[in-house]
Amino acid sequence: MNVKKTAAALMSVLIVTLASCDSAFLKTPPPPLALVEAETVDPRSYLTVANLPAHAQALNVSNVAVWDQTGMIAACESYDLLQIHRSDGSSTLKIPLVYVSGYGFFKETGVFFVSFDLNVDALTRFNVAEEDKIPVRFVNGSGALDVDVLTVSRSYLTIANLPAQTQTLNISNVAVWDQKGKVAECESYGLLQIHRSGASASLKILLVYNSSYGAFRETGLFFFRETGAFYVSFDLSIDALTRYNVTEDDGILVLFINGNGELDANTLKDLIYVLE
Repeated sequence: MNVKKTAAALMSVLIVTLASCDSAFLKTPPPPLALVEAETVDPRSYLTVANLPAHAQALNVSNVAVWDQTGMIAACESYDLLQIHRSDGSSTLKIPLVYVSGYGFFKETGVFFVSFDLNVDALTRFNVAEEDKIPVRFVNGSGALDVDVLTVSRSYLTIANLPAQTQTLNISNVAVWDQKGKVAECESYGLLQIHRSGASASLKILLVYNSSYGAFRETGLFFFRETGAFYVSFDLSIDALTRYNVTEDDGILVLFINGNGELDANTLKDLIYVLE
C-alpha cells in the first residue's frame, strides 16, 4: 500500500515538473527567422575600392571624402573600421561612410566625386584629390570604384581665353566630327573643369567616343584617342548677352593629339552672338 502511495506521489511531481517546463518553453519562444536575419544586416554604407594590389594595407589610407557641387558631404566613419579582402592577386578595400554634418551613415543615391590617399608601397600611391573629379555612382550610400580607371589617361577638349565669368553649367551639345560624322562627345557635363586666371577662363571638356562609333563598339575604347584635325561643335552661353554657338557646319578645326585638343576662343569672334 505504501509503495502505491509513493509511486502516485512521484507521478504527481513529474506531471507538475513537465507542465512547468512546457509553460516556460511556451513563454520564451525562439525569435522568428526574419528577426535573426535582420540583426545580421550591416547598416553601414561603404565606398568599395576594387582591384588594388594584393599587398595594399588598410593602415595606409587617409583623407577619404565624398563631394557634390557644394563641397564635402561624407567622410570615412573611422579608419579603424576599414575592411580589406584579398583574392586572386588583388585586394578590395571597404571604407565606411558617414555624413560630415553628423546625420549618421551616408545614404545618398547619385553620382558623386571621391577623394582619398592610399600608399601601397614605396613605389605606388593612389592620391586622388577632389579636383581630379573622379565620379562614383552611389546607391543608398554605397558605391564602388575600380582603381584601373585611375591609371588611364583622360582626353580633353580645352577651350581657352573664355570670359572670366564663364560657367560650366551653361555648355551643351559638345561634339567632335570627322568627314563621316560625330566621333566623340562630352562624357558628362557634371565632369567639366574650369580654371580662371585674371580676366579669362579655360574650360576642359572630357571626351569619349560617340557610342555609335566603330572603335567604341569593336575595340572597347572609351576615352577619345585620335590624332589629327577634327571639327568641333558646342553651345556655350556666357551671360544674358553673349553666346558661343558653334555647329559642325561652321568648320571649326582643332588639332588633336592622342585625343587632346585646344581651341582658342579668340578665334571664334565671328561666331559670338551678342544681343544688344
